[in-house]
Amino acid sequence: MKHYWIFPRAIKYVIIFSIVTLGTLDLKPIAITSFLLLLSVLFFYRSPKRNVVQNQNGILSVADGVVTDVMEVLEDEYIEGEGVKVCIASSIFDVHVTRNPIEGEVNYASYRKGNIFMRNGNTGRRQREEYTIGIQGEKTRVLLHQVSGYFGKKIFSWIWNGHRVQQGEISGHNKYGAYYEMVLPKQQVEIKVTKGDRVQAGLTTIGVVKYEI
Repeated sequence: MKHYWIFPRAIKYVIIFSIVTLGTLDLKPIAITSFLLLLSVLFFYRSPKRNVVQNQNGILSVADGVVTDVMEVLEDEYIEGEGVKVCIASSIFDVHVTRNPIEGEVNYASYRKGNIFMRNGNTGRRQREEYTIGIQGEKTRVLLHQVSGYFGKKIFSWIWNGHRVQQGEISGHNKYGAYYEMVLPKQQVEIKVTKGDRVQAGLTTIGVVKYEI
């Protein structure tokens, strides 16, 4: 897949603000405002190239951010049994591009429209936009909850039910921070991160498959 240094959906904004900035150089307040907006787009939609080392036994982080919790859960939605949930908070300063944790087929997906609410608290979460995606790989499966964050109510994902995905490949983008939950089969996967760890999408190994399903 061709790599773009900026998320493709933002290219039109880069062009618009560049034209406005250059076309209003004699009107300094407008030019400065447009230039600052251009810089903010370049920052928030940046997509640095990453040398992803694919590993069928490894489960990579879906996003950049900090691990806020690692907990055991009973997951009946997709894992169908005991699981381990790894929670990742992505701030407005992190790279906002998301990547696929494993290679496989998306065979479960749901979407809930939402509004802007705080990241913490069950009530706030129910009010925010959320994608839930299940990926079935050759050796394991991963359930991924992607929840919009405090500063933005939109998250974008271009993978959906029936899509075949590659490990480490770009899968979407969040606007100004988001919250992620990766649920992995407890007995099958050894977790490699702990609370407080900083992770990077497509680079940090969240867990390793101990045996195949």
